[in-house]
Amino acid sequence: MIKSRFSIRLFLCISLIMTSIVGMQQSAYAASPDGNGMVLSYNVNQTFNGSSDFIDKTSDLSNVANLAQGSIVVQFKSSSTAQAKTFISASDMNDPSSNISFTMNNGTVYFENRENNVYATKLSATGTYNDGKWHTAVLTVNNTGSKIFVDGFEKGKATSTAFFNNVTNLNGMWIGKNVDNGGGQWYYAGDLNNIQVYNVALSEEQIKGIGGIYDEATLFDTSDGKGYGQYRIPSIVVTANGTVLVAAEGRQGGDQTPTDILLKRSTDGGAKFSESVVLSPGKSQGYADMNPMLLAENTGSNVHLLWSRWKWGNCQYFIRTSNDNGLTWGETRDITSVLSAYTNPSNPYYFANLSGAGMGPGHGIQLKNGTLVVPIYMTTANWTNSTVATIYSSDGGATWNAGSKVPNPAGFNKIHENMMVQLSDGSLMTNMRNPGSTYRAVSTSSGVTGVWSTPHSDQVLIDPVNEASIQRYDASTILFTNAASTSSRTHMTIRMSSDNGATWFSSKEIYSGTNGYSDIGVAPDKMIYVLYEKPASTKISLARFNKAWIESP
Repeated sequence: MIKSRFSIRLFLCISLIMTSIVGMQQSAYAASPDGNGMVLSYNVNQTFNGSSDFIDKTSDLSNVANLAQGSIVVQFKSSSTAQAKTFISASDMNDPSSNISFTMNNGTVYFENRENNVYATKLSATGTYNDGKWHTAVLTVNNTGSKIFVDGFEKGKATSTAFFNNVTNLNGMWIGKNVDNGGGQWYYAGDLNNIQVYNVALSEEQIKGIGGIYDEATLFDTSDGKGYGQYRIPSIVVTANGTVLVAAEGRQGGDQTPTDILLKRSTDGGAKFSESVVLSPGKSQGYADMNPMLLAENTGSNVHLLWSRWKWGNCQYFIRTSNDNGLTWGETRDITSVLSAYTNPSNPYYFANLSGAGMGPGHGIQLKNGTLVVPIYMTTANWTNSTVATIYSSDGGATWNAGSKVPNPAGFNKIHENMMVQLSDGSLMTNMRNPGSTYRAVSTSSGVTGVWSTPHSDQVLIDPVNEASIQRYDASTILFTNAASTSSRTHMTIRMSSDNGATWFSSKEIYSGTNGYSDIGVAPDKMIYVLYEKPASTKISLARFNKAWIESP
């Protein structure tokens, strides 16, 4: 296994799981017993000099002194490398070493709990967070132990169950310092924003919703010595048990050169990935195996990988299936016969002079009725005329059928690369690349064999004639990514819609620089993954973040 090195950016959206707080500037909020468990909340919004700055909160100590379990949430930014820089601390000022302190320590997050210099807890988070960027640290303590989370991810745990009530005779509490019988110490250096204390241990789901979480890692890089001239065309799915699978083309050179289909796998939410596995060895055989399309079934452990082998005048389609969340894969099966419907003049799906046929690219989907759907595109020689359709399976991928074509009138006669999403009423929507336009093209149908609407341009979704991705987040939200520019493959952006793609209510730029194709995956815990070319041809990166990050300023 190889460990991804993530650079973490924090965009704060703490209010998503909390009740509204009025007049928070250095003030406390006491939650009602039937509230969300918050007993103190401070909007600190202050820079601390590391030598004398602090805020005395001793008057609020009675709200927390008897807590046997709970959580502390801190939003911080610091560049300090020093030991013991205090976020919040409470102590017995008459003793030399009786305190409960949540701190920065040598660049990481640290928690200690001791009574008369007898430590109940000494817990450090893995990693360092003194990078001058905003982070959210969460301490949870209950009868199962203590944990530290940073930016939504667990970074340390201990068996100790000691919280405020472990320290007897607490008589002082401060933000930005600790005090013992020798006076003030451990002054914080950096910025603090919000600090909250709860009388319950927050769940992992609650912690992920506290603030905007973002991190990123490079998963494919042509400098890795594996002999590929290009890495391109990302595909990602997250299985029902949370396994993250990513696929990409490992090319000898540019488009339609000998190409392998590669797969990497993560079982820890994308923190670490396996080395790449070749699932279709086109490069060594001289084949242009292209357009990887992962499709994870909505329940269970079945995953399918489909791809096209590009030969002008004789394109082929293939599939492999895994029954164990992508750990092992069945033999390659040729399903090219599904294209016969489009080459038969007597078939209503006939596409005259079909010369090239690709898939997606991106990911396939499973409909609510269990049907597996893979978006495809077809073109005549030299891309003079092209359109979009689906292939679908009603028996778990054993057999495949041709779906109806999207009409391609003037202005849309070159639609091709596309991805699909099922709308809330069960219908399908395809979002398509449309050469000659600076907008994405959209069409809808009642289903895989239904009549597709005449395409129209979504004039919010600007596009430089590029691939894009669309994915359902939950019952009411759809996600979309592309290079949001009319002239260049730059400004990789994610958008959200709550009305089946009719409008897009929120957007966030992921990366402003040169990029390319992208694909979206959503985990069962609602973590969002965007696998995208950064830049195209040489590197493919994985960004993972939560919905709160998109919604944050």
